[in-house]
Amino acid sequence: MTYWSDALGRAWSFLAAFFSPGVVVGLCFAFLLAGAINIFIPKSLVIKYLGDGSNKFLAYSVVIIAGILLSV
Repeated sequence: MTYWSDALGRAWSFLAAFFSPGVVVGLCFAFLLAGAINIFIPKSLVIKYLGDGSNKFLAYSVVIIAGILLSV
């Protein structure tokens, strides 16, 4: 039984270390930003530039620019 209690103790300490206040604040901002993107950018625009029939060069360009803007 000590194996399972040790494993559960280590799992709990890993979760406690993972969900530190900095991570939780970062996740909150990420979810708020995802919600704002979902509300303010129409899905038709996303499908137009990132869908199956879009130009691959244009799609990668849009993704690179969006990734740079969102990472800053």
